[in-house]
Amino acid sequence: MVASASLLRTGHRVRLPDGAPALDPVMRERVELLLATVTAAGAKPPPVEGVASRLGIPSALLDQLRATGDLISIGPRIDVTRQSWGTIAARLDRLAVDGPLSVAIVRDDLDTARRFAERILQHWNRLRSHQ
Repeated sequence: MVASASLLRTGHRVRLPDGAPALDPVMRERVELLLATVTAAGAKPPPVEGVASRLGIPSALLDQLRATGDLISIGPRIDVTRQSWGTIAARLDRLAVDGPLSVAIVRDDLDTARRFAERILQHWNRLRSHQ
């Protein structure tokens, strides 16, 4: 079945081609609240571990959210959602048209703290260097 692509193999596990593990409705609601909270914070994200703990989301699920790209880790204890990162990256792309970006420019434009601006700029530069 793996050879015919009826099943996909990952290591010793097999799964249906479009069969992603589903969360139960309660955990799905918690995850949606977590993602909405982090998205609303924009360029000033709260530590997701703290939000997840308050919502009863296990750390293994945070790892899965990072692996799927729903959460993007831009630095130690700094995660943004895919939606937030898209907005931030688009703003930085527009700013970069006028010249090189600095931490101060990013901080001021995103109205964020220097520590967030540093990580955002580093992550953005890393992604651009891989294009």
